[in-house]
Amino acid sequence: MKKLLLVVSFLFFGIMALSAQTNAQKRQKFIEAAKTYLGVPYVYGGSTRSGIDCSGFIMCAYRDAGLGSLPHSAKSMYSQSTKITAAEREVGDLCFFADSSGISHVSIYIGNNQVIHAISDGPRTGVVISSLNENYWKNHYHSSGRIIGSANGAVINTTTPSTTNKPSSNKTSSKRSSKKRRYTNFSFDTSILADFDFLTTDAEHFNFHMNGGTIQTDLLFTMFDIKPGIMARYTYMHPQNTTEFSADALFNNFRVPVCAEIFIGDYFGIYTGIVLGPQLNISEPVLYGYNGTEKQLQTPLYPGIFGITAKTPDINIGNVGVSVAADISFTNYTAAPEEETLTFQEWLAAGLSFSAGLRFRLPF
Repeated sequence: MKKLLLVVSFLFFGIMALSAQTNAQKRQKFIEAAKTYLGVPYVYGGSTRSGIDCSGFIMCAYRDAGLGSLPHSAKSMYSQSTKITAAEREVGDLCFFADSSGISHVSIYIGNNQVIHAISDGPRTGVVISSLNENYWKNHYHSSGRIIGSANGAVINTTTPSTTNKPSSNKTSSKRSSKKRRYTNFSFDTSILADFDFLTTDAEHFNFHMNGGTIQTDLLFTMFDIKPGIMARYTYMHPQNTTEFSADALFNNFRVPVCAEIFIGDYFGIYTGIVLGPQLNISEPVLYGYNGTEKQLQTPLYPGIFGITAKTPDINIGNVGVSVAADISFTNYTAAPEEETLTFQEWLAAGLSFSAGLRFRLPF
C-alpha cells in the first residue's frame, strides 16, 4: 500500500514539475504550434487540419502546445483573456477585431506588428500571416488580450516569411468553404485509476486502503468554457474486503457507472448517473463491517453515483495529452430487502471512494 502511494505521489509531482514551464517557453510552443497550421484551409466551424476557422485555429494551437483548452469562440476568448494595451502586447498574446455586431475575429500576435490567423476572404484564405498595418486590420482592430503570463522581455523566435492578406470574419465564409463545414469540437479521454476506501462501518476507525481499480472513458463537447459530456467506467472491486487481485472478480465483482458530466474550464468536473452491474445481477455488492460482519447491498437505478473530478494540465507525449487525475465519488448503495437498513456511517462507508491515476487525452 505504501509503495502504491509513493508511486502515485511520484507521478503527481513529476508531471507537475514537467508542466512548470516558463511563460517564455509556453509562448514559444504556442507560436510553434500555430505555425504548423499555415496553409490549412478556412472552414467555418472547423477545428481540424482539414479545415479551420479563426477561433478554432487559436483553440487547436493552444491545445497542441500543451497549454490546456480554450472555447471555440472569438467572443468567449475575448471574455476569458486579460485585457492589455497595444504597448504591453507580447509575442503570443491575442489580437481581437470587431465589426458592427462586436468581436468577430481573433489572431495571435507574432511580433513585428504581425499576426497569424485563419481568414476566409481575400487573395489567399486559410491560416496565414498578416500585417496589422493593413488598412482593414488597422480599422477593425479592437483590443489585445493575454492568455499566457508575461514573458518579461524574454526573446521568442518567430522568424517566418510575411504574407499579407485581406480580412475575414469569424461569421462569414466563402461558398467553397461552406460546403466543407465540419464540427469536431470534442475531446476523448481515457483514465486508469486506483480506487481507495477510507471509511469503515463504525465511527471509531479510519482505514484508508486500496479496494480496486477503474478504467474510464470521457467524451466532452469542448466548444464552450463549460463542457458537457458523457462518461462511462468499468470499476473492478476486490472481493471479500481484501486487497488481493482476483481474476474471477473481473467478471463477477464490478460495476459500470454511465454518467452525464460537466467540465468547468479545463481542470474540474462534476458528474452523476446510473450504475449498471447490480441491476443486471452481474455482481452483488457487499458491505464488510470492521468486525467481520457482511451486509448485502443494492443500488437504485438513479441517482446511482455522483462525484467530482480534477486533473493537472496536460503534458503532450506525441499526439496524446497526459495528466494526473483525482476523483471523489459517492455510490448511493442501500441495504438489500432482506437486510437491516444501513446506518448513516454504513451508508458513507459503502459509497464513498477516492480514485487517483493518469488521464490520457487521445487524438479525436
